[in-house]
Amino acid sequence: MATNLRASVLSNAAGNGVSALATVISVPLVVHFLGVEQYGLVGFYASLQGVIAVLDAGLNATLNRTLAGLSVRSDSEQDMRDTVRTLESFYWGGSAVLCLALVGLSRFAQDWFGQSNVSAATVQTAVMMMGLAVALQFPFALYTGGLLGMRRQIQQNVIAVTFVLLKTVGSILILWLVSPTIEAYLLWQIITNAAQSVATGGFLWSILPRAPRPSKPSLARFRGLSGFATGMWTVNLGFITLVQGPRFLVSRMLGLKEFGYYTVAFVAATGMYFLATPVVSAVFPRFTQMVELGQEETLRALYHKATQLMSVLALPLAAVLAFLAPQVLLAWTGNLAVVQGSSKILSLLVAGTALHQLFSVPQVLQFAHGWTKLSASLNWIGILVLLPLTIWMTSAFGASGAALSWVIMTGGYLTIGVALMHRRLLRGEARRWYLNDVAPAAAVTVAVCLILRLTLPGTHERLVAAAEVLLCYGVAALAAMLALPGPRGWLREALASTSRLHVRSVSAGRADVPDPAIDPYEGR
Repeated sequence: MATNLRASVLSNAAGNGVSALATVISVPLVVHFLGVEQYGLVGFYASLQGVIAVLDAGLNATLNRTLAGLSVRSDSEQDMRDTVRTLESFYWGGSAVLCLALVGLSRFAQDWFGQSNVSAATVQTAVMMMGLAVALQFPFALYTGGLLGMRRQIQQNVIAVTFVLLKTVGSILILWLVSPTIEAYLLWQIITNAAQSVATGGFLWSILPRAPRPSKPSLARFRGLSGFATGMWTVNLGFITLVQGPRFLVSRMLGLKEFGYYTVAFVAATGMYFLATPVVSAVFPRFTQMVELGQEETLRALYHKATQLMSVLALPLAAVLAFLAPQVLLAWTGNLAVVQGSSKILSLLVAGTALHQLFSVPQVLQFAHGWTKLSASLNWIGILVLLPLTIWMTSAFGASGAALSWVIMTGGYLTIGVALMHRRLLRGEARRWYLNDVAPAAAVTVAVCLILRLTLPGTHERLVAAAEVLLCYGVAALAAMLALPGPRGWLREALASTSRLHVRSVSAGRADVPDPAIDPYEGR
């Protein structure tokens, strides 16, 4: 099971790595072509995508869990196809309503952003185009959930990576060769979002097992799924509000230029979710199947291995981004104004994001059991704390205050949420989760990055900054792997496997070479 987990995670990580790399490369180029103010509109579009995701009503996670559960049952072909058809009808109808609503609201866009050098007509047109773009991307979430439930992570990754590259590379080429405007950028997003949803949906239908009769939407089936879907909707609404709500508040309270700096830091910090997603995507259907089959001991072992893997993926990167934020931004953007405007924000945002990531494996365990109440309650309590705190701290300290409020909230979220969950699920495992799965990696990565931050001289050279970042990350990642029993064992296995492969290759290379200690003429 551990091998299967690592294979799935590596597959997902490869896809997410390409997506993250495309984002890393594209951001400074988009900032260069559009300028910081128009890039603030790109940041608003990204926030809008995140907020609109809540409207999926948790149905993508519902389809993921439902198909994973049905896949271990016999004679479930018709149920699988009818479920997809039912949820698909809801999604495409919702997309049409969503598009009309956002286009109608675009007339108020200029009032939202306040003073800027971007014309009111440009802002309104951009928001109208954003509405169409996010509506066309909306069904993609459902089809992705279906592919993950069918354990087709590799194929889903291929599709996702293909369209990420089309979006990023195509948008850069359009800004460079056609028109360096926000309208041109968004037009390309509209085209690629539509193609992505259609292609992913077509592939999902092609891999579903054949059924005795044609599939059709069913109101009764929708009602049967509504319990878990409603719970996931409340979780998603809370999560999106927690992550994107402060960003919307900051966009209202700050000018477009300062919000542009905040957006650069936000993109870098939330890019860490590219590392969390492969683990979550791999373990959710496995957790669901183990719960369905009653395999609690296997579930317990996989839960701790997945948490340790999450610690190794998240904590070294978070420590590097937090302690070496100026070097990271310099190596990434090459823009000293961005380094000065975004460094402190990035250090704070990434600390909060790392804390939030660590809770993702316990949260997925809850969802596999069909238990959404705890996460939903934590999210809504967090909102009641975070949003007023963000308003107050942004007014007092600017964008850095908003970032600090995120750290405060996620710290309480992690400490309280894990303890409460283990009072019901996998009882008695909370102490092991904190002390064995997370704390050792956190301690060594912070120590390594702090020492290197104090030792490294700092630089204004982009290549030197990149070398410092890579050095720090490599040492921190190795230290985190050695600090945890699961990753340490995986590293030992990898080294042993490499050693055996080397011995076999050497032996094969010498198979036809005579031993010099043997006289070839002996016995003649």
